[in-house]
Amino acid sequence: MLAGNTYLVRGGEATLPELYRYLAAEGITVEGNSDAYVRVYQHFGIDEARELSARANGRALGACARIFIAVFPIITGEAQNALLKTLEEPPSGALFFLMTAAPATLLPTLRSRAQMIDIGGPDESIV
Repeated sequence: MLAGNTYLVRGGEATLPELYRYLAAEGITVEGNSDAYVRVYQHFGIDEARELSARANGRALGACARIFIAVFPIITGEAQNALLKTLEEPPSGALFFLMTAAPATLLPTLRSRAQMIDIGGPDESIV
């Protein structure tokens, strides 16, 4: 059962269908949900972090929670720090899923605000 608002998911773009199935089992529909924002980035920098935070502070279109899924192989330290404010004081009804192949490489302060979801994605931090 999901408790909280921020989750780290080990994996990448190929793991998205597994995350969708996991969320569906939790009663959260992503596909076809107007309040789901899913983006796959090649590089997640400060501009992407600011955009995600701005979208999170917007209004929901439906009655359900707003879902934000960001998939990235690389995230800058600046971007992680920019996300911290949003993750520390999340907008009401917003759920964040940050998907990366190596969650252990994220800043400890970011990891401390998130719960880990293990859906069996590859762990590239041990290569």
